[in-house]
Amino acid sequence: MRCYQLSDGRLWDVDAARFVDQAPEGAEIIPLYADGKPAGEDYLRRTLEFYGYPVGPELLTLEELKAAKLAQINEGCQHILDSLTATYPAAELLTFDRQEAEARSLLADTSSQAPFLTSLAAARGISVTDLAHKVIVKADLFSAASAFAIGQRQRYEDLLEEAQTKEAVAAIQPVYTLPEVQA
Repeated sequence: MRCYQLSDGRLWDVDAARFVDQAPEGAEIIPLYADGKPAGEDYLRRTLEFYGYPVGPELLTLEELKAAKLAQINEGCQHILDSLTATYPAAELLTFDRQEAEARSLLADTSSQAPFLTSLAAARGISVTDLAHKVIVKADLFSAASAFAIGQRQRYEDLLEEAQTKEAVAAIQPVYTLPEVQA
């Protein structure tokens, strides 16, 4: 365990990547110097980066904190969106738009051609009209759920854009939920 002591007397716990009021028991305290003079936060950050130590949020700029928070916001949204289609093979996901377009066309005009749905229905042993109804129900549920998640993501991004301080950025805790839907 080691702590760096800055020119203003503050202690940086290298392992915890944060400032501490007192060094952990048994920690080595290393006064931080630059060019023979006690050093401050800028030199501390450069030292941590040079040695490959984590730079805690206290040393990040507001812009860096915002970039990290935006990544967290986007990752959370992507995770919940991925959960909506986790049971489907990737190649099948690529057919969803076509399935929906053919289903909507077929239900609007029964004389419409729906070659993809016709093959799917034949393989499943159900009528193409029944399949079209199933596709529309799933498409509408997916649309509602994904719009809800994306709306939450956009709200978190709005809050992030409005944030003017590190504390305001830290207060944004993106938690995603899906609406209750009826099939």
